[in-house]
Amino acid sequence: MRKIRIALFATGLVAAGPLHAAGVIAVEKLARDKVAQTIQAAPDNAVIEINGQTKTKAQWRTYFQSIFKLDSTTAKTVDDKAKAKSAADAKALQDAQDAAIAQQNAQTEKEFEVLSSQ
Repeated sequence: MRKIRIALFATGLVAAGPLHAAGVIAVEKLARDKVAQTIQAAPDNAVIEINGQTKTKAQWRTYFQSIFKLDSTTAKTVDDKAKAKSAADAKALQDAQDAAIAQQNAQTEKEFEVLSSQ
C-alpha cells in the first residue's frame, strides 16, 4: 500500500512538472512588443526566464530594484534634467520651424514682387 502511495505521489509530481514548466515565461522567445504586456499581466508568483535564469516575478522585481535603486534626490535630479532637455528640444524644433517658415515667406514675397512688377 505504501509503495502505491509513493508511486501515485511521484506520478503526481511528474504530471505537475510539465504543467508548471509550461507556465514559465521565456523572455527570449517573446516578441519585443509582447514582453512588457506579458510580464505586467503575469501574477507575482509567475516564473520568468531571462538569459537562462529562472525566478518569480517578485524575485526579478526585487533584483532589478536593488540594481536600479534611486534615492529621491537622484530621481528628482534625473527628472529635472529630462524636463530641461525636453524643453530645450521643443524650443530648438520651434526655432527651426520658425526659420523655415520665415525663409519660405521671404521666397514667396520675392516671387510676389516679381509677378506684381510685370
